Amino acid sequence: MSEPSDPHETGAQWHNWAGDERCVPAALRSPRSVDELSAAIADASLRDLRVRVAGAWHSFSDIVLTDGLMLTLKGLSKVLDVDRPSGLVRVQAGITIRELSRELAGHGLALENLGDVDAQSIAGAISTATHGTGARLQNVSSQVSELTLVLADGSTLVCSAERDPEVFRAARVGLGSLGAIAEVTLRCVPAFTLHGVDAPAPLEETLERFEELALANDHFEFFVFPHARHALTRTNNRTEQPPRPRGRLSAYANDVVLTNHAFELSCRAERRLPGRIPQLNRLVTRLAGRSERVERSHEIFASPRLVRFTEMEYALPRERTAEAVRRVMELIDQRGFAVPFPIEARTVAADDAFLSTAAGRDSGYVAVHMYRGMAWEPYFRAVEAIMDELGGRPHWGKRHFQTAETLRERYPDWDRFNAVRARLDPEGRFANAWAERVLGPIHSRATDPGPTSPSGQVTAHAGAGDAGPIHRPGRWLRTPTSAWSTPQPASRLRSRSWTSTPCGRTPRISNGGRALSRSVSRASRCAAARCRSGSSPVAGSGERSRSRSRRRSGWPLTGRMIWWSHIPPPTPMRCARSPSGRRAVPAARARTACG
Repeated sequence: MSEPSDPHETGAQWHNWAGDERCVPAALRSPRSVDELSAAIADASLRDLRVRVAGAWHSFSDIVLTDGLMLTLKGLSKVLDVDRPSGLVRVQAGITIRELSRELAGHGLALENLGDVDAQSIAGAISTATHGTGARLQNVSSQVSELTLVLADGSTLVCSAERDPEVFRAARVGLGSLGAIAEVTLRCVPAFTLHGVDAPAPLEETLERFEELALANDHFEFFVFPHARHALTRTNNRTEQPPRPRGRLSAYANDVVLTNHAFELSCRAERRLPGRIPQLNRLVTRLAGRSERVERSHEIFASPRLVRFTEMEYALPRERTAEAVRRVMELIDQRGFAVPFPIEARTVAADDAFLSTAAGRDSGYVAVHMYRGMAWEPYFRAVEAIMDELGGRPHWGKRHFQTAETLRERYPDWDRFNAVRARLDPEGRFANAWAERVLGPIHSRATDPGPTSPSGQVTAHAGAGDAGPIHRPGRWLRTPTSAWSTPQPASRLRSRSWTSTPCGRTPRISNGGRALSRSVSRASRCAAARCRSGSSPVAGSGERSRSRSRRRSGWPLTGRMIWWSHIPPPTPMRCARSPSGRRAVPAARARTACG
């Protein structure tokens, strides 16, 4: 059974792997079946809670944070079906890549390409376009054959390339904003062995030959520490040699003691003495030697990550990867950033998921990191400016500062994704502050405010017959005397607000409508009442309505805010009742009551 909890009563707090993104959800559930997952989401709809799904908590951004219902998938971690001849494997969404790889190995199967971290859930990995490296290999979401989603009303939807292909291309990298992934069918390949070689190489030579090395090897990547002149290269190629697993002691000494504990001590020293970072980075590079391994693919791909850090990564046209690395290295020298972590460069082949970071182009990836407790934002912002100039797309599960306005032009199928989003989740049940900032508002017939007045403000009229709109829940309303009028169903009142300005700013869906409504100024409520009662459609200043959730969502605090309610005739139009429970005022008395 799923066990609900109320963090506000128990003090429970959710945080990500890095420990720097935290929230206190109104409720936290861990369903153990698709039925329980559906019931939890349906219950959230009845309670008017937004929903976010946490995989294995490995995203570095605020993509999962919510003050509504948070669902964790740790109870959905089974392999449901294995078809060895076809390579199709159906699993529950919460299984981690590490668990899945071990299960597949027992059936003589493997995933053809993986990243260097295997702690993520399969749902989280595909939803954020997680990737490994390989110029001819695609990301993890491209290995998906079929998905089962639980939608905002608790119903399920199965999609594939043959069955609702538009939804499938959106949901493969759905960012948790279309529904909750319940089950995934993956295309697997026969298990294979990799010959891995780690070796230092001159940085300039590595950059000059980057595309050649990427194409000449099944998997190629490199790391370079700031201020160093040598790169640490990693090549992995398929081999017919039998696996030669390392001994447990040898693996522990290399993967845990040297790669993690020793590096942790180095980072702590550099955090205390940032002036020593250039010397220590060069020392670490000189100490790195050549090593070789021959093991099963999943043993080679992933390695333990015990040192806590935060990260930003950008996908670029592959031919611009070397230029990006050069410019980041120069930036660090010029600006004097204290960076104890290496820069990482990888490659991935193009795919066709709407919001895949490799959508429509062969891509190179450049990642920058910062050790915990050290200032990361100035460094990341400066790096992002370089990536913007080079046509970069941010990794969805990592830090960035982009918005829907800056991202839309970078994805040819951006509008197609948002059309699917509006179709599957028209009320924004799976939205949060991150989704509103990064994906923008949900454009649908139910949420689009329609035309604006000549002054740029959203306008409403009230009344009956020829003097006002015809009231039908959730429909566009046009009458002989009303060119624009869009009353909203009362059920949406508690979780939505619109912002508009005289210059015609696009209406926004705010984060945390409940908190926002409580902070709406008296002038705003009164002006909204006058607007609905047929007087001048002017709303109170949004600058006097500064809610914490509004600031957190990143939307402008300027503008004008109007709360809409829908009460069908013959009931007289009334002031909107706010979620805080203030008494509504009849429309006829609105002017007097509001002063």
